[in-house]
Amino acid sequence: MPTCLSGHPNPADYSFCGECGTALPPQHSTTSASTRTPDTGLRAAIRQRWVAWPVAARMGAALAVVTVVAAATVLIALEAISPGDGSTATTPASRPAGSSQDWVSATCKPGTFVNGHSALGHATDRAVCLSPSGVVISMGQYTSNLRLQNDLAQVSTGYPNTDYADKTEPDGTEWVFLATTLSHDIATGALAPLEQYGFTIRPVPTSAAQPPPASQPPTEAQTPSGSAPLPAPTPVPADPTVPTPQLPDADAHGFVGYPGGSGRCHDVDPVLAMGRTTKSLAVICQTSIGQLYYLGYGLQNGSAIQINDAAPTANGFTVTNDGYQYAIDRNALVITSGSTVVSTEPMVEYWSGH
Repeated sequence: MPTCLSGHPNPADYSFCGECGTALPPQHSTTSASTRTPDTGLRAAIRQRWVAWPVAARMGAALAVVTVVAAATVLIALEAISPGDGSTATTPASRPAGSSQDWVSATCKPGTFVNGHSALGHATDRAVCLSPSGVVISMGQYTSNLRLQNDLAQVSTGYPNTDYADKTEPDGTEWVFLATTLSHDIATGALAPLEQYGFTIRPVPTSAAQPPPASQPPTEAQTPSGSAPLPAPTPVPADPTVPTPQLPDADAHGFVGYPGGSGRCHDVDPVLAMGRTTKSLAVICQTSIGQLYYLGYGLQNGSAIQINDAAPTANGFTVTNDGYQYAIDRNALVITSGSTVVSTEPMVEYWSGH
């Protein structure tokens, strides 16, 4: 093996050093010229180009080859750990959190959102809306889990087979969306859009402890450490300017005693009209800013509905939902679609302060 003056070893058929480019001393070989493979063609051209390059250029070329090989290795490694379907792997931490407006848009039918009302009596930032499928969705936020459990206990008495979706913020605030329906499947379907924002859908616990009577605040055992006991609910005083319905199971805010507060206006909203058929309850309520809304409750199937923007007529009230018009007066609850009468339910009892 020939060695250059700098001590670099080279293959036997090299005439110039592959490291420094200096001419190599002549070599005596036992291989005859007739048996040596001629150094011609592409191989010879590449060798001549390589030997002719300055040493620095040859070192740069070698470094470039190493860099390309390293880059290819990294790409292969990344390909090996990426999802096989070409999609980007999504972890729970990368799931979009969204805003309260995003959550409402995902669950509420446009035009049905009413702020300040909810079946979640101890929540703050309460609101209610209708899902696109017609399920009443109550929402609000809690800073005390005991308050949430109290509200769920009340809900479970009227809706034992429904669900709610919750999500806890970093500051400990818990957001809750409750579907008031008698079917887990219907409730889950109405709340499912919230899962993309990190909400978890849970069944309303039927074994939740009932809240203590209003005259008895929670005991120390019922109050989590660091939380003040819940104050006893304050009865809503009768407003002398609001007429009391002359029905046996009603007061100034609607019907009393139906599951989940069905047929009853939200919070302190007064009732303007209410009626009972053999199949339904029909109630017209008014908010503090004068807006009217309709509450319906099926006595046979337990379904509940709220429709906003009711309007008074000469004999009663009307409200429209998805092309269906509900007309309520002392004679009947009539539902029509265009010129077609869908159903007529004669009133058994009716009262109106209108």
